[in-house]
Amino acid sequence: MSAIALPSMMSGLFPGEAKERDTAASSSPRPHDATAGDEELMRRYRSGDADAFVHLYRRHGDRLHRFVRRMVSDWAEVDEVFQEIWIAVIRGKDRYVSGSGFTTWLFTIAHHRAVERRRARSPFARVDSVDPNEVELVDDGNPDPGDFMHRVDVSQALLDAIAQLPWLQREAFLLRAEEEMSIEQIALVTGVGHDTAKSRLRYAYTRLRKSLETWR
Repeated sequence: MSAIALPSMMSGLFPGEAKERDTAASSSPRPHDATAGDEELMRRYRSGDADAFVHLYRRHGDRLHRFVRRMVSDWAEVDEVFQEIWIAVIRGKDRYVSGSGFTTWLFTIAHHRAVERRRARSPFARVDSVDPNEVELVDDGNPDPGDFMHRVDVSQALLDAIAQLPWLQREAFLLRAEEEMSIEQIALVTGVGHDTAKSRLRYAYTRLRKSLETWR
C-alpha cells in the first residue's frame, strides 16, 4: 500500500471530513511540513490542515504497516487492520492529548486493533506471555537479538524466531527493537504495568537468544 493511497481510499467514509481528505489526496503537501515534529503536525491537523495528516502518514506508515504484518497472523487482514488504525487516528484526532507522544498514541491504537482482531478470530486464544519455566534474562555478554535486525545473513532466521514468540512477547520485542521504545512507552502502548512490560521483554530476549545461538 503506497504512502499516499490512504487519504483517497477513505473518500466518502466520513462526510464531515470530505473536504479535508480531498485536499490531502489531490494536492502535494507543503514541503516545510516535512520538517515539522509530530506534535506540530497533529496540532495543524486538528486545526484542519490536511497536509499535516499526509505527512504523518508518510512518516509513520511504513513502520506501522511492518508492525501490523508481524502481529496479525492472517496476511489477508493486514491492510484492513492497517486502514482501521488510520481511520481511528482520523476519528480520534480531537481526543489526542498534546505532549503524550504521537508514536506512542499511534501504536497504542495499533495494539488495540491487533488484539481485537486476534480475539475475533480466536475468542479463546491465549495471548499470555509469561511462562513460569522461563529463566530470568541476565546480561551474559551475548549479542542483543536486536543487533541482528539488519544483518542480512541472519535476517530470515531472526524473523522466523520472532514469529515463533508468544504474541505479547513478540509485540514487546518489536516495539523495543524496531520502534526503539522505552519500557515505560511499551507499558503505555500495551496498557500494562512497568514490571509486566519488562518481564515480557525479558522472556522475548531469552527465547530469541536461544534461537540465535548458532549465529553468535
